[in-house]
Amino acid sequence: MPTLSLLHKLRHRFRRLSVSGPSSLPSPRLRAARSSFSLLVRVVDSLIECDLNCPRVRAALSGFVSELVASGELLLARALRTKFMQKHEEHRAKAMPELDFGRLAVHRE
Repeated sequence: MPTLSLLHKLRHRFRRLSVSGPSSLPSPRLRAARSSFSLLVRVVDSLIECDLNCPRVRAALSGFVSELVASGELLLARALRTKFMQKHEEHRAKAMPELDFGRLAVHRE
């Protein structure tokens, strides 16, 4: 299954199941929604380079983070954004190795 469609399905499942009733006790639907979110975070953790380079994947993830913030799910938004940024930074570090400026000599004339 392509990564983008998996992200869309998990996002849809989370949205559909996270609507809970007035009860103060966690419902099975809410537990299933949290489970879907947990799986989505694991999918983000296992993204590979071609997924991270895909603008549609990045847009889907940032759009979902925005939805979470708008709906008041700040802790979930932070968790997903943190995991996404970790993967993005790892990808960027592999693509552009850090230069060691201590070994460069400056010649003055």
